[in-house]
Amino acid sequence: MDSWRVRHTGVPDLHQEEYTVDELARILDISREVILHEVQTGALKATRVNHHTLCIDRRDSVAWLTRRLQEV
Repeated sequence: MDSWRVRHTGVPDLHQEEYTVDELARILDISREVILHEVQTGALKATRVNHHTLCIDRRDSVAWLTRRLQEV
């Protein structure tokens, strides 16, 4: 996953196919702890890439966000 653009411009690429926890938190302007909690409870699908990195598919993040917005 190339997160160079996020690190160097501060602007996340909304067209990526997958995001790290930090990238998704930055895009949605919520804490990374909220994202991690949702992954841990199974509400948000994520794939572990290595010991320290989780990847979240864009489609899964949109579906999760849609469900959360419908609950409001």
